[in-house]
Amino acid sequence: MSKESRSRELQLDTILAAVALALGGKSAAKDDLLHRFTKRYLGNTSSDDSPAQSTELILADIIQAWHFIQERKSSRPIIAFEEGLLEENGRQLPTTVVRVLLDDKPFIVDSLRQALLRTNVTIKTVRNTVLFSGRRKTGAAKDSLGRSGQLSDIATSSADDYNA
Repeated sequence: MSKESRSRELQLDTILAAVALALGGKSAAKDDLLHRFTKRYLGNTSSDDSPAQSTELILADIIQAWHFIQERKSSRPIIAFEEGLLEENGRQLPTTVVRVLLDDKPFIVDSLRQALLRTNVTIKTVRNTVLFSGRRKTGAAKDSLGRSGQLSDIATSSADDYNA
């Protein structure tokens, strides 16, 4: 194992532990869900991006993303603009994070990216994480595996037959 991949693995272990400490601890099932979410979320990060950002900024991004995906009231796309920080050359710079939650339609994310580029916006990172998830209707006793409601499960692969 190279020194770079070992460093990345140690950073991932640190982040997983920090996410569990910040958001977990309520149940083993939730801790497992957080673990799978974090690995999928970071799995789409280029190896060039990750070491440049501090663990604290990555953790803050994961926590914001986790809260963003929790509730989906309908199958309509949700787009949110959040103020955040980006670390560049040892400085933390203010930035805007655009989060999009929708059914598996990657062309919409690409269209949004193209529209931003046409307005001369500088895009530092695109993280297009596809999560196949089960959702529970608010107040429902069982998981309906529907497209809306509270997040109840994240599949490990698309073969698990959950809707995005």
